[in-house]
Amino acid sequence: QFNYDLLLPICLGTFGGFLIFIVFSKLKQKRNGNVPDIDERSVSLIQKYFLIALYVILLASGAALLIAYSLGIQYIETGLLIICLFGLYTILGLGTLVVKRL
Repeated sequence: QFNYDLLLPICLGTFGGFLIFIVFSKLKQKRNGNVPDIDERSVSLIQKYFLIALYVILLASGAALLIAYSLGIQYIETGLLIICLFGLYTILGLGTLVVKRL
């Protein structure tokens, strides 16, 4: 059973976030004109960052799972996995912002 009471807030939140993005995009375009946000060097840096981050996360996740398995942990709570993934996404997002500003 799906709780349909959450459907309206989900749709409104998605639409509101998209609307805010469009407004900020238009304001930025008016202020800066047609100057691109990033150049080829920035794209190359972001690609290298994501490639390194992918392998680091894959190796770290694999190592963490092997350590957990060797400690005898057989069941992992899904809430804990969600928190771990949220942390990974946050770190990747902040790292992308740092790389983009260089």
